[in-house]
Amino acid sequence: MSWPWITVLIAVSVVVVIQSVILLGLLTRIGPLLERLGDELGEPTLPSVGELVPDLALTHTDGHPISTRDLPRPSLMVIVDPHCGHCDRLLAALGAPLPSGLVVIADSSPAGRAQVANLPQWVSTFYQDDEILTRTMKIGATPAAVTLDHDLRVAAATHPSSVADLQALATAITPHKTLPLRETTSSHGYAPAR
Repeated sequence: MSWPWITVLIAVSVVVVIQSVILLGLLTRIGPLLERLGDELGEPTLPSVGELVPDLALTHTDGHPISTRDLPRPSLMVIVDPHCGHCDRLLAALGAPLPSGLVVIADSSPAGRAQVANLPQWVSTFYQDDEILTRTMKIGATPAAVTLDHDLRVAAATHPSSVADLQALATAITPHKTLPLRETTSSHGYAPAR
């Protein structure tokens, strides 16, 4: 082998070593960022059992503001998104009333309002602005069904695929202990029955 080829071989080896060191340095720097991104794109999340539902403002379909603290309890709450085909199919399949009743939280956008416009009368529907409840409760995918106990703590949470899933959650709630919404003369329009 002649000297020019040995020089080229050494130069290529040096370039490969330098590129390897640079690549290793970059991977070390962006490793934590990639890990965080993987966590965010991982499995859809749901609120943890025992987690307290935060005190957030919702709007009833009749326009009255209401706090999450004023939701009926215990209750079954389903959070939907207007761009979710599974949500549309689940809502369309609602027929007979569930034993616990049902609270549906939809987006306040025109698409969200249209999504819940034809729900049965026995469904209590509320709107959330800017997905505040979804983000605060760390709900990563919809539809999300959450059962709330008397203290507004999460008793169970799942991503229902059918009305049968909702019925199973609803039967776990004791209907005779449910505190329904009732109309009041207060400024927010609705409050839990005492």
